[in-house]
Amino acid sequence: MLTLYKHLSQLCLDIRPEVRKSAAQTLFLAIASHGNALDLPTWHRLIVDVCYTLLKCLEKYCMTASEERIGDEEDGKVVMHHSRDTAKKQWAETWAMVLPTVTKTVLGNLPVVVKLKQPQQAWQGILHHIQRGGISGLEEVSMSALKCLDDIILIGEGREQDKLPLDITVPMWDDVWKACHGVGVGLNDLMRRSPNIESLPSQKLITFYTIIYRRLNHQVRNNFTTEMFRKLQDVFPAIMLPVLNRNASKMMACRAEISPLQDSVLQIAESLQLEVLKPRSPSPHLITELFNLWLKYARHSTSHAVIARALAMEPEYLIRWWAATFSLFSETAMQRVVELYQQTHAWKLVMDSDTLSNIIQAIHQPLKLRQVDAHQTAWRVAVESILKTVRITLPHVNVQSAPVFYNVWIHLASAVDDVLYGDDGQIVEWGTDDVDFEVMNFFRSEILPHVALIPIDDLKFTLNVFHKGSLHRHVMEPSHVLPTGSEKVATLCFEALLDFHLYHAHKIPEADDINLPAILLRCEKILSGLTAESDTNAVSRGKNSLRCIKSVLHSIKQTSVTNGKLPVNPVANWAYRVRECF
Repeated sequence: MLTLYKHLSQLCLDIRPEVRKSAAQTLFLAIASHGNALDLPTWHRLIVDVCYTLLKCLEKYCMTASEERIGDEEDGKVVMHHSRDTAKKQWAETWAMVLPTVTKTVLGNLPVVVKLKQPQQAWQGILHHIQRGGISGLEEVSMSALKCLDDIILIGEGREQDKLPLDITVPMWDDVWKACHGVGVGLNDLMRRSPNIESLPSQKLITFYTIIYRRLNHQVRNNFTTEMFRKLQDVFPAIMLPVLNRNASKMMACRAEISPLQDSVLQIAESLQLEVLKPRSPSPHLITELFNLWLKYARHSTSHAVIARALAMEPEYLIRWWAATFSLFSETAMQRVVELYQQTHAWKLVMDSDTLSNIIQAIHQPLKLRQVDAHQTAWRVAVESILKTVRITLPHVNVQSAPVFYNVWIHLASAVDDVLYGDDGQIVEWGTDDVDFEVMNFFRSEILPHVALIPIDDLKFTLNVFHKGSLHRHVMEPSHVLPTGSEKVATLCFEALLDFHLYHAHKIPEADDINLPAILLRCEKILSGLTAESDTNAVSRGKNSLRCIKSVLHSIKQTSVTNGKLPVNPVANWAYRVRECF
């Protein structure tokens, strides 16, 4: 009987596609009909020497087959359908047909397979060939391989009609998970090497893969390890493809949407989160890795495009296009991070692992989208997320817990510095957005009161953020005038500095005094600019600027009265006016 099976398997490698198809159907029909008559040693040879050898040969012949067209046009009619017009496509058809048939043969006889002398070899063998098919780069074969994984999960769950669930052990499920992960890594690598859009895997294929991965995670949920969580991050969210069309390099997405693929990827993290947070969960220790996964999602709109080579866009345009495509996905992830932190911020493991600092550092990346395209909303959601998580934490910051949060302040100040002034301090329209005032007011009212708990070096950097935004920023440049609307934020920064020098200057004895001459010169330049304006909006802008100047002078007065003297070196032509204010 085994000899007959071997001869049939050889016919499955015939150069004629129709012969291969008929031989394969005959072979597996014979196995299904007469397999009960085989003893265990013969079953082992049948699976390993016949079925797996056949799959190995099919992979070899398919990957080395010619891609030249077999048929040409005759009398204006196509001789062969385009899906089968090359030898490679014809071999792929045979491979895609045989792979699920072998898988069903193994699964249908699993009680026999587990009794073999080397059952692990037989089980891991079919998973190896499924993985090889999944990363073949051939859509038909890859989809067939994913359906094989789906069949394993369905039968393991007992969801196959008229079939009892198979007794798949924990080590066997771990092998399935590793094979599924290997498919994801391979697909990711294929996407990175794809020379054009046409060679990329389809949205349907990647979406099906993410659905399988999520269901498989549910199967191994009680044995999910830290290593598995980290491996999962090798695949997601990098494997996500945007919805592509031939005009992708010319059309910017006007409105971000959550595609079915993106939604499926989000559900992977959500399902894992349910398992980590449920009462009496066996895996609460995975909370830090769960945060890392969500934060990787949050950074995806600013991450390197895996398919950059296939898109063939100009680098600057690619950054904007990628950010626009995945902005809503990243925004959703940032919101999930805030919700998760709200539930778990008091956990000892969350506090000890410096989670808040990690959140700020990760969300710092989407903040930089303001420099790329200020019209995108992801950077605004990033600002809101940072402020919310810090506000959640501040009530728990005290002398005893201060060391836990030492890394937070410098990263927080750095993030604010970037969103307000940019990497090189050249965001010319800083202060013109309501978000700028909200951020600086948050710093003044909620962060500066905690100066006693902030390390000195970090406090200096924090104060520098206010110095940059205060009224004497770039004051030595004669042509510098703040953008319309920025005076409000600049005044807030200056008043915060005055507050610090009034109440907390002893924290940094070597802190520089407020540069009153520069402040007064700044005010003078504002007034000079107002008198030169003649447009219809000059009056309203003038009132706002005068209101800001009045507030500044009032603050100087309060500080001077408290200290019993004026700040040093007042500008001569302004000294009299300042004294009049007293």
